[in-house]
Amino acid sequence: MYPELLAHIKRYVHLEPNEEELLCSHIQHKVLKKKEYLLEAGKLCMGDYFIVKGCLRQFYINKKLNEQIINFGMENWWISDQESLLNKQPSTTNIQAVETSELLFLSERVKLYYFRKYHGWKVTSA
Repeated sequence: MYPELLAHIKRYVHLEPNEEELLCSHIQHKVLKKKEYLLEAGKLCMGDYFIVKGCLRQFYINKKLNEQIINFGMENWWISDQESLLNKQPSTTNIQAVETSELLFLSERVKLYYFRKYHGWKVTSA
């Protein structure tokens, strides 16, 4: 089980114990070393990453060939390239670990399955 992820999700959605187990069975654990890339421009983003520990940065290379940071991913939050996910096109951004980081991966396919199957999930007030 992934207590940090489940606590985060439970802030927004009610999950039954069997739903928690099923969801956790589809999560993939990943560790990145400092400066290691999670996603590189030109590659397809395949899902969302929940940051258990560490920090990541999302950036692109601008016309002057400088790195332009557009997002930081902090602990207990998500990071991905939503444009790549939604449009199913190669990413225009890079995502790189600022420090050694521990992530939980939820594929877009699995996420959509849960949204369809459990459309009755009750949203809780945060």
